[in-house]
Amino acid sequence: MNALKSLCLVLAAIFVTSLESQAELAPEAYRKMQLSSPEALTIQVVDITSTRTGLFDFSGDRAQEVTAKIIKVERTITGLKIGDHIVIRYISENPGRKIAGPGPIAKLEKGRIYPAWLEISAGKTSYSPAARRASFSPLVE
Repeated sequence: MNALKSLCLVLAAIFVTSLESQAELAPEAYRKMQLSSPEALTIQVVDITSTRTGLFDFSGDRAQEVTAKIIKVERTITGLKIGDHIVIRYISENPGRKIAGPGPIAKLEKGRIYPAWLEISAGKTSYSPAARRASFSPLVE
């Protein structure tokens, strides 16, 4: 019985340690990601579709599909131009669910204008955030 109790304590300690190992990044790390993002844009959100990440997922995480119009192009490797429409896909995590770790990517609002630090998706059919939680924020100072 003591061996089982000891095993449970060891497993609990490993679990707690793994939760705390995901620390928030320093502002300099977010700034570096923004400055190295392949696409630096200003966008206006045209439409948003938000769905659960899975049929039985009750975590509060949402898959976001954002259609946005390009308002300004600071840099682009995919040839985007002012007036183009793009699709941005990402997971917006429920911040109340995590104990530690990087903050969630912002949920965008229809009609609002945002800076956007993006990269092209693997399938080249949409874009994704390139600077984690700072992907739709002004350049981090």
